Amino acid sequence: MKEAIVLMGYGSPDSKDDIREYLMDVYGGRDPPEYAIKETEAKYSAFNYRSPSTEILNNLARKVRESFNDQGVEVFLSFKHWKPSLEDVASKIIEEGYQLVYAIPLFPIQNSSVMESYVKPFNFYLERSGFNGKIKFVNGFHGKGSLLQHWADQCRLYKKDGDFFLFTAHSLPHEVSKEKDYYEKFVAMAAEISQNAEIDHWSFAYQSRGLYGKVWLEPSVYVRLEEISRGNFRRIVTVPVGFIYDHLEVLYDLDMLFGEKVKESGFDYGRVKLPNDSDRMIMVIDEIIGGLKNE
Repeated sequence: MKEAIVLMGYGSPDSKDDIREYLMDVYGGRDPPEYAIKETEAKYSAFNYRSPSTEILNNLARKVRESFNDQGVEVFLSFKHWKPSLEDVASKIIEEGYQLVYAIPLFPIQNSSVMESYVKPFNFYLERSGFNGKIKFVNGFHGKGSLLQHWADQCRLYKKDGDFFLFTAHSLPHEVSKEKDYYEKFVAMAAEISQNAEIDHWSFAYQSRGLYGKVWLEPSVYVRLEEISRGNFRRIVTVPVGFIYDHLEVLYDLDMLFGEKVKESGFDYGRVKLPNDSDRMIMVIDEIIGGLKNE
């Protein structure tokens, strides 16, 4: 039986010239509004118009392929909003005759957006093309031991007297009641890492809230910053456990925008290292596949 692993990311443009095409996909094939183009160009300009995420994920896919090579398992990388797309990879799965597919959206905490944006579309593309094999999806892998160990180890390396650790995850345009699993798993993950790393002062918050829409998961990192400011701390250290690899929602939204506010509030700012394409992340993928095989 031919087996394949499909790693799924959000996607980002490769250059300034790609931004309009990228945003057209984000806007469902419609011409993006000019404000969206300007906002995206401003954000990407701080990184020479190229997010490091693409190279990181290509490296991750290559290392996972090498790790599973002796098992005869192929590895594909696909993106929700860039190339190769979910549809492109689904077509390749059909063309090359894979009968068992392990699909891993690279978002560690279970949430409804993974189902709507990755699981359902990928299943649709496969079924439309007549796929008659088996597909195993994972929606969240926050509890995998290797991932928790990564965060605990990084927190220990970073920890100094006077630190306050702030665990972050991406906000979603929903009330908490509609994202109960996401909320509970996020808080439980932060608590377990804090206990393992022996962190005394910590909290959790949501980052990267969109500019539009009335309802988003709270509290935001900025609300937490106001609360932390009442304490006697020297540095705020962010731990973006809702993410796996460096991209602009970490490098720009968190490190640049939020980091600037932290410094304006009189604190030093720090951020622990993400798993990215490290050997520890390969171990996480191995644990995920092991769990899917045993289902």
